[in-house]
Amino acid sequence: MGKPGFEPGSQAPKARRLTRLPHFPYACSYEVFKIVGSKIFLMIRENERATILDIQSNFKKLASRIDSYDFLRGIALLLMFLDHIAFLLGIRIEPFTIRFLTRLSEPLFAMLFGYFLINRVNKGKFFDSRLVAAALLSNLLFYTYTQRFDILVSFVLILPIATILKEKFVFLLPVVFLFSQDPTLYLLDYPISLVISQAAFGMLLRLGGNPLPSLIFLVSFLFFPQESVLKPYSYVSFFSFISAVIMILALEYKNIRLPIVNLLGKHALLFYVLQFYIPFILLILILLLDLPIDVPFLLF
Repeated sequence: MGKPGFEPGSQAPKARRLTRLPHFPYACSYEVFKIVGSKIFLMIRENERATILDIQSNFKKLASRIDSYDFLRGIALLLMFLDHIAFLLGIRIEPFTIRFLTRLSEPLFAMLFGYFLINRVNKGKFFDSRLVAAALLSNLLFYTYTQRFDILVSFVLILPIATILKEKFVFLLPVVFLFSQDPTLYLLDYPISLVISQAAFGMLLRLGGNPLPSLIFLVSFLFFPQESVLKPYSYVSFFSFISAVIMILALEYKNIRLPIVNLLGKHALLFYVLQFYIPFILLILILLLDLPIDVPFLLF
């Protein structure tokens, strides 16, 4: 007789318990791994997401523009353009002339350069290719007619100094007192000692320092002996103080903007170069049309 419960001649089925039991630990381990692994994966993803959000937030904070400063940079470019047109028309840099008022453009431009200089310094670059290219293009015309290099060359020379010194660059603000001994006085349109002091003031504002000491230095520059400071530069020193006050106020009212002016400010290097070539084109038209306008090639 066969075993109870089975037909004669049939084989008893294999016990499932014996075949499944060896696989149980592996199956259990797989399920545990799947659950724990998914939890860990989710934790990693959350941490990565938080990190990415932090990076994006910091990047936006660094890359975010200040409307009022774009506006001021646009104003500085318009004043430069007006100054170069006045230059072509033979107007000298004297009080109560338009070129006296346009002296505001250089300190504004230099202080704004200093304010955003920390962005370039943090990249550890000693040279900015876009800045160098703009300087080359602008000086094809500027140096030809003035025998001096424009302010962009001053910026190119300042960048490696700032990259080495980093935040300590602000301590160069008193360099303006070396103005009369500056070897670049007759080589650059704006001597490097003057531009360094203006840029240092801008960086001081960016780093959140007290601007009062900077204002004292800028004001004291106004009282230099007249023989140590050429007239046009003494005018610039006067407007340096005004520019510093404007910069401080612009930080309080960051939403000041005018679309066209802000567009100029956002693309400052491009429009800086163009504002040299536009007067040059006008000069060519004046000469071709033989208009009765006195156009000096060298005028200081």
